[in-house]
Amino acid sequence: MKKIITLCMLIFVMICLSSCSSSDIRMDYEEVEGGCKITKIYPMSRQKSVTIPSTYGGLPVVELGDYILCDNEKLTSVTVSEGVVKIGQDFLTSCVNLKKLNLPSTLEEVGKYFLYDTPDLKKINVAEGGNHTSVDGVLYTSDMKTLVRYPSGKNLKVFDVPAGVLEISKDAFAESVYLERVAVSPDVRKLGNNAFYNCKKLKSVNMSPMTESIGIYAFADCCLLKEIEIPDEVISIGESAFLWCEALESITVGRKLANIGKKAFLGCSKLGSINVSEESTTFATLDGHLVSKDKKTFYQCAYARYNTVLNIPLGIETIAEYSCYENKVITTINIPDSVVRVEDEAFSACNSVTTITVGRGVEYIGVYAFQCRNLDTITFSSPEGWEYSKYENFTKDVYSVTLDNPYDNVKYVKDSGYALRKAS
Repeated sequence: MKKIITLCMLIFVMICLSSCSSSDIRMDYEEVEGGCKITKIYPMSRQKSVTIPSTYGGLPVVELGDYILCDNEKLTSVTVSEGVVKIGQDFLTSCVNLKKLNLPSTLEEVGKYFLYDTPDLKKINVAEGGNHTSVDGVLYTSDMKTLVRYPSGKNLKVFDVPAGVLEISKDAFAESVYLERVAVSPDVRKLGNNAFYNCKKLKSVNMSPMTESIGIYAFADCCLLKEIEIPDEVISIGESAFLWCEALESITVGRKLANIGKKAFLGCSKLGSINVSEESTTFATLDGHLVSKDKKTFYQCAYARYNTVLNIPLGIETIAEYSCYENKVITTINIPDSVVRVEDEAFSACNSVTTITVGRGVEYIGVYAFQCRNLDTITFSSPEGWEYSKYENFTKDVYSVTLDNPYDNVKYVKDSGYALRKAS
């Protein structure tokens, strides 16, 4: 008899656990125009399925705040009820076992880092009749002009962006687990921020000839991407767009490119050539490096162009920020007399560098320009008349210094992070 009672109680508990619904979820919220915004959700610890209700606290749920349900390894299924218009940043981030997501027809906007680190999610469902649609599990705007989100776990090696899509949205393909090649439809004008971020298996992207802009971190951490051709219509490349693309060997830059963000090619250790269209009015190639059209500004070194010695080409007047950041190969840097300015962190973290020679024309060296771990000596061709300060633009605490000792000079440009300039 006791065994029967115990068994019945066990069955009852299991039924209770399995029947948990959104009513078992405690949520924090705040009132906003049109209803309420959910700011935090406390699902039951064993709950694998969550339905975010259409009303809470007597108010319609119209918005989900940042970080809702992120870092929840138990969740396998989430449904967002009708009425929700906006989803905030990092929705469901690091829900590594998430397999099913249902979104409402009322949804208008999703925040950045939407569905990051959800490697089991193969399909995104959305109710019909609203601003979005799902085609083969991929989320688009209903007019099919914007690809909003490709599910990270979709088991395809090759994907062709459909004709008519004009924009690859922010985070659209971020952290895709299986993708190796993407063909961008010829209609695409814009690649959003983080569009292909951290696609570890991505080897090839056929760009649209009509693309005009590439967002920040667009291809960052695509560690197998070997080469890419920037179409002629591209006007801007965002900051860190190709950050840590360690397999990238060559880049071709189109004729209309007018702006490249900081750290665009930082960490591209195999980059051997940056090829610029001769029709470009802004950039050029000099000894394989990216420079300004007039060849006076050094923008980006080709990391693998030289074995150990980097000779900045004669005629260069300015070495830009981060232009050779974290080069792991070079041991010696020679800066010619033509150079006037070395900007902040230009050669920072080049930790194989032991020797630097600074030409007599240099008048300014930015903070941490030569912060190289193993730097041993710096020789200044013109050691007299310098001053240094740790404050930007030398607003205060300016001190005179003579840079005539190659070993002591290291403390001013490496260890302390001072900026130096020729006294006026």
